[in-house]
Amino acid sequence: MIGGGATVVGREAERAALRTFLAARDGPAALVLDGEAGIGKSTLWEEALQNAARSGCRVLRCRPAPAETQLAFAALADLLGGRKLADVVGTLAPPQRRALEAALLREDAGGAAQDVRAIAGGLLAVLRHLAAQQPVVVAIDDVQWLDAPSRAVLEFAARRASDDQVAVLLARRSPGGEELPLGLSQAFGAGRTTRVTLAPMTHGELHELLQTRLGLSVSRPVLRRLRELSGGNPFYALQLAVEGDGELPATLQGVVDARLAALPEPVVDLLQRVALLYDRRVDIVLALVQADGLDGSLDAALDAGVVETAGDRLAFTHPLLASAVHGRIGPERAAALHRRLAEFETTGEARALHLALAAAGPDAATADELETAADRAARRGAAETAARLAEHAARLTPRDAVSVAARRTVAAAEHHAAAGDPRRAYALTSDLVDRLEPGPERAEALSLLSWLHTSSAHFGESVRVGEQAIAEAADDDRLIAVTRQRLSTAERIRGELDASEAHARAAVEGARRAGDRAVEALALASLGLTRLLRGGGVGPELRDAAALEQRLPAFLGQQAPSLRLGLALLVTDAYDEARRVFAEAHDRALASGHEDARAMILSYRSAIERRAGDWQRARTLAEAAGELARQASSEQERNAGAANRALLEAGLGNEAEARALAVEGLDVARSMGDRAYEISFRGVLGALELSLDDPAAAGRRLAPATDELLRQGVVELGFHPEIVHNEIEALVVLGDHDRASRLTVHLELLAGRNPRPWMRGVAARSRALLLASGGELDAAREHARAAVAAHEGAGQPLELARTLIVSGALERRAKQRRAAREALERAVALLDALPAPLWAARAEAELARLGQRPAPSELSATEARIAALAAEGRSNPEIAAAVFVSRKTVEANLSKVYRKLGVRSRVELARRLSGP
Repeated sequence: MIGGGATVVGREAERAALRTFLAARDGPAALVLDGEAGIGKSTLWEEALQNAARSGCRVLRCRPAPAETQLAFAALADLLGGRKLADVVGTLAPPQRRALEAALLREDAGGAAQDVRAIAGGLLAVLRHLAAQQPVVVAIDDVQWLDAPSRAVLEFAARRASDDQVAVLLARRSPGGEELPLGLSQAFGAGRTTRVTLAPMTHGELHELLQTRLGLSVSRPVLRRLRELSGGNPFYALQLAVEGDGELPATLQGVVDARLAALPEPVVDLLQRVALLYDRRVDIVLALVQADGLDGSLDAALDAGVVETAGDRLAFTHPLLASAVHGRIGPERAAALHRRLAEFETTGEARALHLALAAAGPDAATADELETAADRAARRGAAETAARLAEHAARLTPRDAVSVAARRTVAAAEHHAAAGDPRRAYALTSDLVDRLEPGPERAEALSLLSWLHTSSAHFGESVRVGEQAIAEAADDDRLIAVTRQRLSTAERIRGELDASEAHARAAVEGARRAGDRAVEALALASLGLTRLLRGGGVGPELRDAAALEQRLPAFLGQQAPSLRLGLALLVTDAYDEARRVFAEAHDRALASGHEDARAMILSYRSAIERRAGDWQRARTLAEAAGELARQASSEQERNAGAANRALLEAGLGNEAEARALAVEGLDVARSMGDRAYEISFRGVLGALELSLDDPAAAGRRLAPATDELLRQGVVELGFHPEIVHNEIEALVVLGDHDRASRLTVHLELLAGRNPRPWMRGVAARSRALLLASGGELDAAREHARAAVAAHEGAGQPLELARTLIVSGALERRAKQRRAAREALERAVALLDALPAPLWAARAEAELARLGQRPAPSELSATEARIAALAAEGRSNPEIAAAVFVSRKTVEANLSKVYRKLGVRSRVELARRLSGP
């Protein structure tokens, strides 16, 4: 028999890594087995779990199958199935217990939507309860087949349980090099995550495999041919050897097809049923065997090694066998089998899916059942599953029930948008708008289409479509409120703040008339954000909206008041509170399947850490946000991440990367009519040019952005902190004192209205530069010292360092050498710690003018780290990746290191650093 449970052959390095992983006693860890299908991941995974159980670990395992991706929480049910949950259910808080049991279909959720945080929290509570008694290993084979809701709550739990004795062992079909699944990199950190990529077997390992499994000893030429055909893949090699009968077949597919064709017809009939089943519990399969007269077929399939038992479930021994069986089922046969299987599946979602795939045409009863299943999936936080079910419901709705089909299509589009697939949502909605006559039914679709335009089209078109929705909505207060709330956001993004505030106020009033608390919360948050831009601060609207959101059962997605409140706290420099708000919002977004909201939250969290000076953490978060945004195919979300990432790369001195991101983002923002991100990307480019000491280019980039902020009447500059003060600095150098003076007065007025440290700091620094350019050195020094004092409390190391450079330069001009040296050396230390090499070079240049260039043996922090890595033999690209700078920056710093230490090569550098 060729299947699971076999003894591992070879793989000594991989087995050693697994033994080290399981034996670790310095805290929990995660290990991912990567490799192609058939390479031996499952065999190693099984052996590791046996070893874990023998060593006293509690093992929670599941092996999801492709069909199960259609069902919400299928993998979670497998992980906690049988008696596993019963051990700890009494320890859970009632909301967690009810939510978890509803997710596992042990208890009816009823009409109320489940708090998806409670589902994720219930899983975490189970893991922590078990981990308090013994180490726990959460093991998932074929993790790529996890259903989306299970993946979300597992990621939530992995991040929280990483502080407990909970280890994670995953096997994944992947060539390696991809991002680790379930957010393991963020949950455990680089020091506690291991990736093992299985390579092809050697000739010697294949020879041992054939002897151990099949008792075969083949000649060297045959062994070479076998390895050539199989690519060193053990599963392929075994199949080829078994079926070859001395003659090696040309392809593996032919081998698999021949193997299935040789099975008796009753066995093939059973395998077809198993291939289409969503819930492959053994009791369901046995019921099918008995009801359909397939006695003996299950035993025969097991003996043939095509299927195997895994706990209380049945699984194909290899995905290739499952896909081959599935591929041999014709459409008519598949429809008949789905109709039959609907009688045996135990969950409403599985039964509804079978009925949908069996239906030959519109079927009102089946469509009703699918809509009910979609609503149930949505209440359980399974947006992707709900979208799929709602689409089926719309497709099977009788043609004369136009309004019912429209409602179901809009619901499907909303679920797709929440699940991170705005393209599918847009396609469904625009097609529906084209098919419907003007009126209230079309107004619902127009309203959603208006919002979807903000992700990938043009904000002007978004406003046009939204206004058309209002015109066709008749007297539907709720729909008009929803649409006005969406228009409020669109108008704010395109820089029309009066229109934005008017729509938001009307939306709040309409939502209250309609009694819709969710829309009221969204509209209040939008109103609060617009008023913040106009100088209203983090007002009561934002906090009231967030408090109202907390009382609602469902997460409100990308526009959730918690995200708006977090953004307001970010731009007003309340970083600690913003972190708390975003952490909770991320958990809700993750557990509810709102991938669009997750991308935005991660981008905002990255912006916090960039401003606060933790640039390594900022880059990790920015990369995660970018990956989610790419998957979601949303231009708006990609731009959100790109703007922050570009600023980060600019700060790190990676000119080419920063410029490419910013130029592309600016082009996209212009094409969409997105004034907010047009300003942001101009700010990125202006900041980059300024750091490169090109004030003329900086001024050209920044002037249009400053003018747009003035046109809009934006008072809260924290939304775009790279614009006004950077242009003032460029203008002073260029000698345009009139515009610089006008902008400085404006900046001082705004700082007076909002006197938090950063605003006072940049206003005082700008005034210092302007005064110094006019020869008023003493007054300039006073303002520079005031700017330093303000920036001390702002929590933004880059801005503090830049102010110290200005102060140091002014003290040098005033012949105050000691004060100048102290300011500039502190600036260098701050900039090296980030690291911000371009600004550090500016600070060092000022020190050189002072005659205080560092002694040859005195390396900056960045130079010392780069020198140490170079002495270890690292290449420039490897050093760049480790230090988060560009190759160009590495080369520049190495040149300075060589000059300071008086060496000419890496060999001499290594000797110098290792010497006495």
